[in-house]
Amino acid sequence: MSVVFNPPILHAISAQKPFTNHITADGAWLHDAPDTEYNAGGRQAVVKHLCFGPLETWIWYKQIDGQYCREIHFIEGIQEGERITDFISKAEMLEVLEAEISLCRTHGETSLAALLEMEKEKISMS
Repeated sequence: MSVVFNPPILHAISAQKPFTNHITADGAWLHDAPDTEYNAGGRQAVVKHLCFGPLETWIWYKQIDGQYCREIHFIEGIQEGERITDFISKAEMLEVLEAEISLCRTHGETSLAALLEMEKEKISMS
């Protein structure tokens, strides 16, 4: 894996997912591209955030049954091991996507913004 610094974004570029991993310089959050299919548990991660201090993940999913949820997993710190999953509305999922698209555009991440825009359209039409 090679790493290229391009303020205010660090790009971690891998052979599997080029230009899709993003870390904003104004925080310790990694913003990753949406999954392209459902996992074995029937979930497709649409918006993924990973915090590096303390280590935690925030993931917004769409489920194969049409429901949407947000999962917060505390990997270290005071709440280590806790996992919180909340069901959210379609409107809230669209708001999260819009905020993520806006963040990507602010930082010149047009390829990730385009992927998120496609997911937003799919959800809007469902």
